[in-house]
Amino acid sequence: MESLGLILGPGAILIVGIGAWCIQVWISKKRATIDFISRNEIGNPEWQKAMRRFGELTRNGGLTALASENLTKQQLEDRLLVSYLLTHSEAVAVAINRGVFNRKIYKDWNRTCYIETWEKAQGYIGDRRSHPKNQPTAFVHFEELAKEWADDNFSQA
Repeated sequence: MESLGLILGPGAILIVGIGAWCIQVWISKKRATIDFISRNEIGNPEWQKAMRRFGELTRNGGLTALASENLTKQQLEDRLLVSYLLTHSEAVAVAINRGVFNRKIYKDWNRTCYIETWEKAQGYIGDRRSHPKNQPTAFVHFEELAKEWADDNFSQA
């Protein structure tokens, strides 16, 4: 009977430790997602400015012009801004797909905007992918996640 206690005691400690670790991982993913949103989107004036300019560009058909080689100074600045936004969206997709961010929290927070950004930028991304100096796989994680969320009719997963 004493040997049973020697086995069960450490086993119980191991189970409790694994459970605590799993809970910490779950909490840290949620915290990382919320911190990212609050620091890089809600609380970032540069992000807000970039999103406003992106909206202006997409309303005026300006993204297509940004894929060309001969750009004005303003167009170069706009292309950098668009690259910043698309890289941000790609990073979000990678973080979600790799389990660093909590998928449900980010989806609940930004699903509509994320999908709209993809829809507005997909022509520009296609132009950049087909350009000889660029990679054909640019922003594929962003594309896959946006399409997944667009196709799911807002399930809560």
